[in-house]
Amino acid sequence: MQLIMLKWIVLVHFFQVQGCSGQESFVSEFHMEEVTGKASLLLIDNTLTVSLNVSKSFEDTRIEIHPLWMDYDTADKCSDQQLGTSWLTTTQSIRANTRVTVTFVTFSDLNISTVEGQSLVLRSSNKTICATIKKEGEYKTALARFTRGSVSGYVYFRQAAASSAGSTRVVTDLYSRDSISSLRWKITDALSNCASITSRQAALDLSIYNPNNASDGVLCTPQSNSKQCAVGNLSGRLGDVSVGQSKGYSDNDLSLTGKTNIGNRLLVVYETDGSAYACAIIKILKVRNALVKFSHDGVTGTASFSQNSPFDPTVVQINFQGLNNNSKGYHIHSWPTPIKITPDQDLCGAAVTSGHFNPYNKNVNSPIYPQPDASTDDMYEVGDLSSKYGTLANLQSLKGTYTDWNLPLFGANSIIGRSLVIHHNDPAGSRWVCANIRPLYPVVTAKAIFKYPVIGQILFMQEMGEPDTETSTFIKLDYNDGRAGTQGHLWKIYSHPVASSLSISPQSCNSTGTNYDPFESLLQRPKTLNIPSVGNADVTSKLFFTDLILPLSGSQSIIGRSLVIMNLDNTTFLSCTNIELMKDLILYAQLSSKDIKGIVYFNQTSGFGAQETTINYNIAGLQTGYSVKILELPPSDSHSCDNLGPVFNPFNITSSSSMSDDNYQVGNIARFFSSKQSPAGNLNLPLAGVTSILGRSLAVINSDGAAVACTRIENYLNSSSDQQITAVSRFTGDVNGTILMYQTLYADGTMSDTTILVDLKNLSGILSYQHNWHTHSSPVNGDNTASSGRCSSTGPHFDPYKTMMNKTNYANKCSKQNPLQCEVGDQAKKVGAYDLGGGRRLYTDIDLPLSGPFTVQGRAIVVHDQEHGAPRSGCADIIPNSDLFITIFIKTPASLDKKELAKTIAKAVGAKNEDVVVENVASVDEKTELKVYFTGQQGLILASKFAKFIADKDNYKKLSPYQPIPINSSYHKVPSIIVIGILFVSKTLMLA
Repeated sequence: MQLIMLKWIVLVHFFQVQGCSGQESFVSEFHMEEVTGKASLLLIDNTLTVSLNVSKSFEDTRIEIHPLWMDYDTADKCSDQQLGTSWLTTTQSIRANTRVTVTFVTFSDLNISTVEGQSLVLRSSNKTICATIKKEGEYKTALARFTRGSVSGYVYFRQAAASSAGSTRVVTDLYSRDSISSLRWKITDALSNCASITSRQAALDLSIYNPNNASDGVLCTPQSNSKQCAVGNLSGRLGDVSVGQSKGYSDNDLSLTGKTNIGNRLLVVYETDGSAYACAIIKILKVRNALVKFSHDGVTGTASFSQNSPFDPTVVQINFQGLNNNSKGYHIHSWPTPIKITPDQDLCGAAVTSGHFNPYNKNVNSPIYPQPDASTDDMYEVGDLSSKYGTLANLQSLKGTYTDWNLPLFGANSIIGRSLVIHHNDPAGSRWVCANIRPLYPVVTAKAIFKYPVIGQILFMQEMGEPDTETSTFIKLDYNDGRAGTQGHLWKIYSHPVASSLSISPQSCNSTGTNYDPFESLLQRPKTLNIPSVGNADVTSKLFFTDLILPLSGSQSIIGRSLVIMNLDNTTFLSCTNIELMKDLILYAQLSSKDIKGIVYFNQTSGFGAQETTINYNIAGLQTGYSVKILELPPSDSHSCDNLGPVFNPFNITSSSSMSDDNYQVGNIARFFSSKQSPAGNLNLPLAGVTSILGRSLAVINSDGAAVACTRIENYLNSSSDQQITAVSRFTGDVNGTILMYQTLYADGTMSDTTILVDLKNLSGILSYQHNWHTHSSPVNGDNTASSGRCSSTGPHFDPYKTMMNKTNYANKCSKQNPLQCEVGDQAKKVGAYDLGGGRRLYTDIDLPLSGPFTVQGRAIVVHDQEHGAPRSGCADIIPNSDLFITIFIKTPASLDKKELAKTIAKAVGAKNEDVVVENVASVDEKTELKVYFTGQQGLILASKFAKFIADKDNYKKLSPYQPIPINSSYHKVPSIIVIGILFVSKTLMLA
């Protein structure tokens, strides 16, 4: 016992604890290393009794108490590095399922009052297990994460939830780049914001939190009665905080509940002499919940996950229906499942969702890998749920609740954002259905879309308004020109956005400023990236990880900055792009017929891959026998409900053979409209991408199959600064008709998908099939009906990101499922070929900008010969479908270059080149009539400037070599036409 006494004495000096004598009882629950069991601990004054009962025998076992609590989400859970050095030890043999009691007696004057929040360890020659010492019931947990200032790390607070007067355990893990071993620390009166704490003096000036009006004078010392100390005077109560090593403290007055709780207050650390300081907000951790929802191939149901804190187990509730004896294994896989694009798309395969999530590299093929439901959770892969809980073999359905000690929702190994896959019960264990694990709290999602020479995306997702929480990151990158794959590229966040006018050139990355990483000492993300090329397996092109410090909100948010990838020399730029907010999708349809009125909203939270769409509606006038469906085409300009096409059915569903969402046609949403107002969720209702419902019709169908009310499904505009942009191509000649394009330009400069309504036919009236159609680089210059060289003036396909540099790579990779690998102008491959004379068709293109430096406005669309033929059949300019234009007349030139004239006008009024489009209306004799359109967010202002510019004849020379015809010209209609254009814009400005 003398050794025990000495160890106790040493550790009392190291772990200073506040409290009073009395009796306390605790438990420790073991669930690791194939051992389960429980310990009951009773502390009476300075006597600690430990009663153990575990499922396996331990010979010559060291029973130890360590100062730090146990964290299941670590590789070496019971090591001194994780738990601190043991301070109380004895040796005892333990038999399986037999209660063993050990009593520790200590000196009476040591002032040790609690072991709560520390760890109990059983260590034998071949096995070590450990568990946190805690009270029965749930705990509250708070976290102060230091990311600002000269000190990094965290401070955790844990207290039993049942009482605000119980002991709070505090564990610190702080470090500094400077040689600092300890710092002063205090909780302050200030709330919620560290922005003003920019110096050590500012930290010193903050008042200490003192809700009990304690004297807080010289009598406040770690050895004194805590009532002498202010609650927030941590240095006075506990001593200065250790830096460079983890340490534990206990305090009876740091409440996490009640009126005097420390939540949302500022914790500051600082040097007494010197400049080091740091500030963090103490955040009470909320229960973290996540959900998987299935409605696929007849399988329906959910898997829900709930974890109170990183130090608590995860409660898993499974409710699967429709298994029909066809399944066996189910696992969490590393990557999310994507949005469905094509009917036969593989959504769950190894190249799509990767393998089981296995951060601790468990070997499932090892002979010692346990059989299903035969061991403790830590012995299995984190994601191997069917081995942990039991398989689905021979089950029609499953409903059960499980406690999992090895399934984190917090930290670097969080499962949030990944996918859950259910496998078939066949020899190969083939993958059957899959769905994504989505957080059940509001999130912010950001995207970095690369287009040249690196192509692909990096997505970020974090809890909304919580910049210090983890950020899930999903990466999928490739080269767009087919070059050989490369490995080991440094990637960094830079402080400024990319200069948009140069954004396809690596030189444009020079505009991004300097490395923006105020948290460099804490970074745990991969330092380098590998970028594959054609021929590499797709699995090498993806990466998913959870970053502990990567804010998407607050003053240090990375949104609006840039992401750069370095060349292998680590000094020059390979590629760069901006980090943009990824908006939640909201579409709506407003019904306003005589008898049926109301509105339907379609909402989809931003995130990774496939997401659920929520339908909210309030419709009056729905009669018995009426159904609500989404039809393929929008109403015509006359708002007629005729010719809306069939029910939207991009996946060619012929009938609903089961009750899962994917067995219904996308547009068959009648089942969700069973009451006048009710929200409902649908896993097969895309709001973005090639299969989006945007721009189509919401129709009310009567019992005879006729549409009695209809309306167009549109983007919901959240801001008065959001704009709906519309462009049009009007075809004349052998190909006749129109192509309309719609896109939303948001106030922050980001853009929605573009919907394209095509209605073209042959002048001869014949029906011809499979015409390729593309956006070409230049506008038409009078050759749209030429007998030879037709439409050659439009140049090549519009390809600003040089995707066609390697034709073999292009042929292999450009597709509906991979549109970023396509030319911007290759509509045929991105959305599909068109049948001339086949009537209206609606398409959605994710990369067809109607604004910005790579706008397609001012260029041309070319329709090629049938059956994917190369000859050009017809062409037309893409011009704004807008009344915001100025009509001018010029002397008919020998050759009219509309792009160059647009640049000249843009320069004259201080506009960007992409914001001016010139349309050649007609030429009569020596006079050419032009319309000059102004686009973008400054369109009204630019039109007004040009109206004033063209009204002054002294400015005409600035448009050289083109010669405007003056108002007092001999052409008598000119003055009135010019004045009409100017007056229209002026009136528009006044109304705006």
